[in-house]
Formats: sequence, C-alpha cells, structure tokens
Amino acid sequence: MAEFVAGAKPARFVTVARVDDLAPGELLGARLTGHAICLANVDGRFYAVAATCPHLGGPLAQGELEGSVLTCPWHMAQFNVRTGCVLRGPARTDLATYEVRVVGDEIRVAVPE
Repeated sequence: MAEFVAGAKPARFVTVARVDDLAPGELLGARLTGHAICLANVDGRFYAVAATCPHLGGPLAQGELEGSVLTCPWHMAQFNVRTGCVLRGPARTDLATYEVRVVGDEIRVAVPE
C-alpha cells in the first residue's frame, strides 16, 4: 500500500531507452535531464544508477555486470545496481539510484527533484 505524504509531488518519468536496447546482463549509458545514468538489465528487470564511479569517475556503462554486481572498468570497485551500495572498494561512496518503470517497450526513469 502506498503511503500518502502531504505536499509530495508525483515523480516525473522520462523515456531514456527501449527494452530492446538492453539485453539481460548488459549496461547502457543514457542521459536524464542533465544527469548521466547507467542502465542495467538484471534478468529482465531494469535498474538505473549514476553513470560515473565515485572513486575517480570511471565510466560505469563500460564496466561489467554479473548478476546485480556492477564492476567499474578502471579500478574494479563494485556496486549493487539494485541498491547503489558499494560492495568492494576502492570506492567508498554509494551510487545514486533512480526509480525505473517499463511502460510498453519504453524504459522510463524518474527525474530527480
């Protein structure tokens, strides 16, 4: 059951890719109204996280995805794409995550406020 929060605005979602653009186990870089994001397909479920590694800015869409674990291509920091949590350093900061919805064949991501 959704919780009502007085004064809360509904999230605005933007189409960033199509389902066919991203096979299971793949990553894809995308733009979300001024934010670079990395989309991940984990067994048919889509997740969106910040596109750059917080360690030294490695391009996460060029990394590797094994299950829900995203590995940065530069220094092998690992993150859980479902939660954004750091799993292995050298990164110490979790990734920003974004709400994702699939509508028809469109992958839509919530625009941060």
